[in-house]
Amino acid sequence: MGKFDKRVSKCLIALPVLSVLLAALTTGSSQSHEEEIKAQTVEPKTAMYYNPLMENALQIMMQEQKKVDEEKNVQEKKKKAVVIAAEVKPEPKFVAKPVVKKKKEEKPKKVVSDEGEWETYRLTHYGMDCKGCSGITAAGIDVRNTTEYLGYRVLSVDKRRIPLGSIVVIKDGDTTYEAIAIDTGGAIKGNKLDLLVGSEKESNKLGVKNVQLKVVREGWQEKRQK
Repeated sequence: MGKFDKRVSKCLIALPVLSVLLAALTTGSSQSHEEEIKAQTVEPKTAMYYNPLMENALQIMMQEQKKVDEEKNVQEKKKKAVVIAAEVKPEPKFVAKPVVKKKKEEKPKKVVSDEGEWETYRLTHYGMDCKGCSGITAAGIDVRNTTEYLGYRVLSVDKRRIPLGSIVVIKDGDTTYEAIAIDTGGAIKGNKLDLLVGSEKESNKLGVKNVQLKVVREGWQEKRQK
């Protein structure tokens, strides 16, 4: 009995010691577990390393991006220039009018007819300065400063016998010339003719003649020129 009691007492003494150790172990394990959790939650610090290939790649990318930006700027400037040009109205340009040269009066083509016959006419003359003469013929042609029309001598006729606008050939002795019938006169009847000359003095000098006449064109066959 005495030995058993001693063992029991020793066991009783050891129990408090074991409980203290267990508590210490439990506390230590819980602290280490918390530290492990904290260590896991802490973000690891990243280490930076220099990479030459990466640096070259970045430089190339930056250069390409710079080119793209410059091209965009150029395109935008062009668009702005087009818009400005469209908005600005151009000033009217002075256009010189072309100088139109006056065409020279062309002499109508001579129509020589072999069918016409020579006839005898009595020819007188009248001057440009004759009394009562207006200088405007019966055909409405102004001959105040000339004795010719389209290169033909001006002739006064009886329009019932020789229509106005007719072209005739006159033989006066050794002289032959062409005349155009564009005038009439109160005393010009039948086979009488009156030829326009420079003055009344000249008409008096030329006097009255018998001439041969042949009609080579009857009437106005072309557009009249005044």
